[in-house]
Amino acid sequence: MKIAISGSACIGKTTLAKQIADTLGCAYIPEHYEVLFDQPKKFQSPPEVLVELFNMALSTKVTEERKHEAFISDRSPIDLFNLWMSRRLWKRGEDTHKFHKRCQHYASGYDYVVLLPWGVIPLTQMEGPREGQRRIMNRWVQSHNHANIVGLTRQWILPDKIVDIPKSAGNLNERANYLYKEIGHSR
Repeated sequence: MKIAISGSACIGKTTLAKQIADTLGCAYIPEHYEVLFDQPKKFQSPPEVLVELFNMALSTKVTEERKHEAFISDRSPIDLFNLWMSRRLWKRGEDTHKFHKRCQHYASGYDYVVLLPWGVIPLTQMEGPREGQRRIMNRWVQSHNHANIVGLTRQWILPDKIVDIPKSAGNLNERANYLYKEIGHSR
């Protein structure tokens, strides 16, 4: 089984992905966006550098996923394309067309894409990947990102491959149980 968990920051993707992978006995695949976040102000790089970095992040993710028959992936190419668009790389039309096509192709290979509800877990300040680096959590930016990811998911993924975790499944076990039921897995 190949499952991706998508959505904005701080909604519980990583926690759920790790628990599901453990329960199902399959690989947990981290987001693999380090190349984009490994240095402060990396997003201020020239567009041609960002295009290369985004393509590297996608290639790393896909290479890791292809190593496993069954996995739970923290984030997906859908999330990565949303990040591309938020960095205003859409201004590079041909690059955007190619990256969109790659992301959509890889995203269509999942058995399920899981969308967690936004606004259930309070946003908190997070430490970045390097000591002293911080990712600023603005609820309106994250709401916008989540709406974009949900919209892209609905455009790219067949409805029977989308699992929408309801807001009423507020804790980790409720979310996991809802997902198991939707994918036909008995614990």
